[in-house]
Amino acid sequence: MCEEISKHFDLHILNGASDVRSCIVTDYDLSCVSPRGRQSHEQSILDGHKSDVRIIELTGTLTFANADYIARRVGGHPSLQLLVVDFGRVPA
Repeated sequence: MCEEISKHFDLHILNGASDVRSCIVTDYDLSCVSPRGRQSHEQSILDGHKSDVRIIELTGTLTFANADYIARRVGGHPSLQLLVVDFGRVPA
């Protein structure tokens, strides 16, 4: 399975990237998000978990180096309960 994922996303370790940090457009938790159109009981649930939910938006073609950088960024937050990864701007 890992080999198939590696082939599909061209994650070979020697495929270099100029700057791996450019693959993350934004990285934030729910404390940075303003409530929009939520009911009060929904917002109260979110308010209790603001630092537990992290959102990362990615861009560009992902390489092994990018994936390693992303994993290290995510792994640096041990209290993380939920991770939302937006691949909307990732073509490959």
